[in-house]
Amino acid sequence: MPLGKIQLQIVSKLVEMGRLDAEQRNALVSRPDELNGDALDKLLQEEYKVSPFQCLVAKARALNLAPYNVARYRVTPKTFERIPQDFCQEHLVLPVGQVGEMLLVAFANPFE
Repeated sequence: MPLGKIQLQIVSKLVEMGRLDAEQRNALVSRPDELNGDALDKLLQEEYKVSPFQCLVAKARALNLAPYNVARYRVTPKTFERIPQDFCQEHLVLPVGQVGEMLLVAFANPFE
């Protein structure tokens, strides 16, 4: 089976962002092999020189989510006041802010 629906959306967002051209998109779409998310990421990064951050942004835009790069986020004692640290580590989530009564949470994989 070729690329899945969400993978096609991610590739289309990369084209819109100018990170892939139409020929590269067509090559990806016409692949006969099945790629899981990790395999697509690896292919995009190694063969098409798309950076991990560009992949993150394309995924977020494909899913109508805000991208959030936690690489420079500073964890403080207050970080885990509302969600226990053990839970966050187990489920790969990180509370990154609060707006009113709403808690903003970054998560590693939006597909889980």
